[in-house]
Amino acid sequence: GTDTINGAPMTVVAGSIDAGQLTALATNAQPGKMVNGKLWIGTTDRLVYRIRLEGPLNDQEPANINRQLDLSHFNETIDIQPPP
Repeated sequence: GTDTINGAPMTVVAGSIDAGQLTALATNAQPGKMVNGKLWIGTTDRLVYRIRLEGPLNDQEPANINRQLDLSHFNETIDIQPPP
């Protein structure tokens, strides 16, 4: 499908993934548990602007849980300081 984020045109791709493939994002992800997901990809720059996972990654999470990660400020320099 299509959508916009902050006025930028996006292509939205949806699918399902085995939660076991997501252990890099969530160590408690349970193999064999299917999760629906969507990606919002910039039509002109092909960058991923949003990732949304819909549904539990394991049997302990509620059935209606959703996770969304919004990405922005690509290629900007940031200054990260260690804590005092």
